[in-house]
Amino acid sequence: MKILVLTPALPWPPHTGGTRRIAAIIEGLAANHQVSLFALHGVGGSIEETVAGPLAAVRTVAYPGLGRRGRIRFWAQVLTDPLPKAVRQAFNDDTLAAAAAFARDVAPDAIYAEPIEMEPYLRACADAVPSARTMLGWIDVVSTNVRRQTERDRGLARRIHARREIARMARLERRAAHRVDARTCVSPGDRTALEALTGERFVLAPNGVDATLFAPRPGPVSDRQLLFVGPLSFPPNRDAVAWFASQILPAIPGATLTVAGEPAGFCAPPGVGLAGRVADVRHMMARAGVVVVPLRAGSGTRLKILEALAMGKAVVSTRLGAEGLDVQHDRDLLLADDAGAFADAVRRVLGDATLRARLGANGRALVERRYRWQDTVRAVEAALAGEGARV
Repeated sequence: MKILVLTPALPWPPHTGGTRRIAAIIEGLAANHQVSLFALHGVGGSIEETVAGPLAAVRTVAYPGLGRRGRIRFWAQVLTDPLPKAVRQAFNDDTLAAAAAFARDVAPDAIYAEPIEMEPYLRACADAVPSARTMLGWIDVVSTNVRRQTERDRGLARRIHARREIARMARLERRAAHRVDARTCVSPGDRTALEALTGERFVLAPNGVDATLFAPRPGPVSDRQLLFVGPLSFPPNRDAVAWFASQILPAIPGATLTVAGEPAGFCAPPGVGLAGRVADVRHMMARAGVVVVPLRAGSGTRLKILEALAMGKAVVSTRLGAEGLDVQHDRDLLLADDAGAFADAVRRVLGDATLRARLGANGRALVERRYRWQDTVRAVEAALAGEGARV
C-alpha cells in the first residue's frame, strides 16, 4: 500500500511526545508499505539534517506563520472565522497547494493525517487524489483540552475567546470525523467522548513506548532530584510546572525540579532548573528520584509517563495526568490531585528506596505487557486498509 502521512512537524529527531508517536508509526508502516511524508517545519529547518527512516518521498513547507499584515488579517477574522486559531494559523493557500501537488505526485492509496490541525491538508490531498482512503488521527479531544485549560484561566477576555475556540473546535471535530473514511484515537475515554461528540466510529491506536530504547539504567539515583518532561509552550505543561513550583515544591525540603523541554519564555522560580530541549532525556530520567506529572488540564495520554515507567522510574501524577492509561495507584505509580497530597506522595517516594523499586518494576512490566508501538502500528495499518476492527 502507498501511504501519504501528513504531520505538523518533522518527526525526526523525535523530541516531543507527538513527534515520537508519529515517528514510531511511520517507521512501523514503512516496514511493510511505501510511505511518503508531507510535513511543516520551522523557517530555516533542514530536511537533510532531521529526516530519518525508510521513506519513499518527503516534502516539507515552512510553517506559514504570520507577518505584520497577516497578523492584522488574522485577528480581524477571530470573531468571524469558523476555524479555531490552532488550525487557521497552520495553513495558507500556498501550503495547501504544495500538499495537493505532492499528493498527486505520490498517488497514494491512503492518506493519514495527525493531529486535527492537519485536517485542511487532508482535505486538499483527498481532493487531489479522490480514490485515496482517508484517515485522521486524534491525539486528544482538542475541544476538551481547551475547555480544561480555560478553567484555569482567570482573564475574562481570554475566557470569552476560549469559549469561542471550544465551540469552533468541537464543530471542526464533528465535521472532520464525518469527512474521513477512518478515525483513530489514543484512549478508551477519548474514544467514548469523540464517538458521543461526532456520532462516528473511532479505532483505538494507543500511545506506546520503545521498551528497548527506554529501559532501566544502572547508576546513581538522586533522592532530591525531580524531573518534569515536556515543552512549556504547551499550556497544560506550563500550568503544571507553575503550580508545582509554587504550591508543591516548597513542601518538599531540599528537592529541586528539572524541566526537560522548550522553556518558551518561562521564568523559573528558585528550585526549578530549565534544561531546555533535550536531545535524549533518558540520562536525566535515569538520575531522577521521581518523575512528576502534575497536570491539571489536557486530554489524550502522556508519553512521558509511559517512558518513565519503561525506565523503571517512580512516577507521581495527578489522575488527569494519568488519564487514559491502564495504571493503578500504589501499584504502578502514585496518584494525587491536591497540592498537599502530591507533596506527601513525592516525599514518600523519595524517602523509600523499596517503594521506588517496587513502583518501577511494576510500571516496567505494565509497559512491556500493554504499551508496545507495534500494536499501535497494527491498529493504524488495519484502519488504513479498511480492516480496522473496533479494538
